Amino acid sequence: MILRRKLTNLIVEKIEAYKEKFDEYPETIVFDSVSKISEILYNNCNEKYTGFTIYSKLDSEISTLNNFIENSLIASDLNVVIISHAIYDADSAKYNLVAKGSFAKKGAYLSEVDEGIFIEVKGNKRILHFRSGKFPARTLQS
Repeated sequence: MILRRKLTNLIVEKIEAYKEKFDEYPETIVFDSVSKISEILYNNCNEKYTGFTIYSKLDSEISTLNNFIENSLIASDLNVVIISHAIYDADSAKYNLVAKGSFAKKGAYLSEVDEGIFIEVKGNKRILHFRSGKFPARTLQS
C-alpha cells in the first residue's frame, strides 16, 4: 500500500539524514507509538476496503511493516524500541496492547519482540514489569 511505502521510505530517509549530519548511523530507532501507526493503517484500510477485507489488508500492512523492522533495521544492527499503548480490560483484569484484527488476537507487538516491559504508573512513580500475568510484559532474560 502507498501509506506503508511512504512510512518505510520516511524511516530510511530519516536514518540517512542522521548519518549525513553525524557521519554515523544511529544506534537506536524508536517507534513512538506503534499504536498510532496501527490506527493510521487501520483507518487507511477502512477507507479503501469493506468487510473482512479491511482486516486482511491491515494484517498484510502490519506484517510488511514488521518485516521491514526485522529484516532491514534490526538486520542492520540497529536497536529498535517499539512503544505501544495498552488499555485496561475490566472483564479479564488485564491490560491489552492496542491493536486490531488477528494481530491483536495473537498478542500484538508483544508477540513480535524479544523483550517487552510494561511501565505501570502509580502516582508519581513508574514501576517496570519485566514478567507478568497481569501486564503485557515478557523477557528472555534470567
